[in-house]
Amino acid sequence: MHLFLNLAILSFIFSCTTIASLMDEPNPPIKHTIKDLSTYEAKLADYISITKPIAQDIYMRYSKLKN
Repeated sequence: MHLFLNLAILSFIFSCTTIASLMDEPNPPIKHTIKDLSTYEAKLADYISITKPIAQDIYMRYSKLKN
């Protein structure tokens, strides 16, 4: 029982570190030119492709609403 509790705490700590180490969401451009907006769109797509799988994994691990 003690080992299980330690493993659960360790798993929780690793999950929190993963969330804390996520990169910041890109800031929208100040000038709304096509070049600036397309650069922002590319950065936003990269951000989503990195963070979405992590968020889904954590949700599936700790959510009580299992599919």
